[in-house]
Amino acid sequence: MLLIAVKDREAARRAMPHVLEGLGLGEANPIAQTERREDVEIVNYAGSFAYAFVGNFLIISQTGSVRRAVDAYLNHQTLASNSVFRNSRRWEPRQNLGEVYFSPAMMEGYHDAIRKQAGTMDPTMRDFVLALDPTASAITYALSNEGLGTQHEIHLPRNLIITMVAGISSATKSPPPEANEMIAVMALQSLVRVEETYKNSTGKGSYGEWNELQDLKLLPGEMFQTGAYRFTITASVDQFEAVATPREYGKTGKRSFFVDKSGVVRGDDHGGGPATVADNPIQ
Repeated sequence: MLLIAVKDREAARRAMPHVLEGLGLGEANPIAQTERREDVEIVNYAGSFAYAFVGNFLIISQTGSVRRAVDAYLNHQTLASNSVFRNSRRWEPRQNLGEVYFSPAMMEGYHDAIRKQAGTMDPTMRDFVLALDPTASAITYALSNEGLGTQHEIHLPRNLIITMVAGISSATKSPPPEANEMIAVMALQSLVRVEETYKNSTGKGSYGEWNELQDLKLLPGEMFQTGAYRFTITASVDQFEAVATPREYGKTGKRSFFVDKSGVVRGDDHGGGPATVADNPIQ
C-alpha cells in the first residue's frame, strides 16, 4: 500500500488521471468507477487497483486493501486512533524524516515462537524463558535532522531483547530439527563438490567411497561424522549416491535426504529410513 501526504486534496484529485497517463496507465481511466463510503470516495479500476483520499493522505493499492483502509478509518481503527501507537512514539522528535512502527501483535508472535521451543531447551533455560514477562511492546524507529545531520534512533523493548538472547542461546546449545535438516542438505551439496574433485584428481575418473574420501580428509568430522545426521555413500566409476538420515528421528531431524551426481538433493519424512531418488527435490 502506497500512502502519499497531500496538501491540496482537490488539486491532487484532478491530477490523478494525468498521473496515470504519465505512468503509462492512461488506458485505465475510461474504466474507472467511483464508490462512496460516507465522506470518502474510492476510485476503482475494474478491481485491479484503486485509490482514495483519506484524511490528508492519498492511498493507492489493490482494491480490497484500499477498501479495508477506508473502513478502518471510518471505524476509528487506524494507528492515529490507537493509544498504544501514540504512546510508543512519544519519544520521537516532532519533525521526522521517516519512521517505522512494529506493533505489539507482531512482537507477541515472536514471543510465542520462542516459548514453543521451551520443550527442547535445557531445564535452566526453559525456566528462564517461561518466567519472562509475556507482555509484548512495540518497536519504534525514527529518522530526524535537527540541523546537526541525520540521526537514526530505534527503541527496542527490554523484554524483547532478553527473549531474543534466550532464543539464540537455546538454538546454539540445542539446534531445532529444522536447523539440523538444513545443515544436512548443505552437507550433501558440499559432498557433490567433493566427489567431483576426487573424480578429477585422485580418483582418476571414478567417484570415491566413504573411506577413500575420509582418508584424504575431504569429509569434515564435525559435519559428516559427529553431527545430527548419519551419512552413507555408495560409489562406482560413473555414479555415486549419498544418503543422510537423522541419528535420532524426531529429535535431531525428521526428513531424510538423498543426492547423486546430478547434484539435486531430494528428501522426505521416511520415519528415520533412507531417502531415494524417487523423492521430491528440496527447494
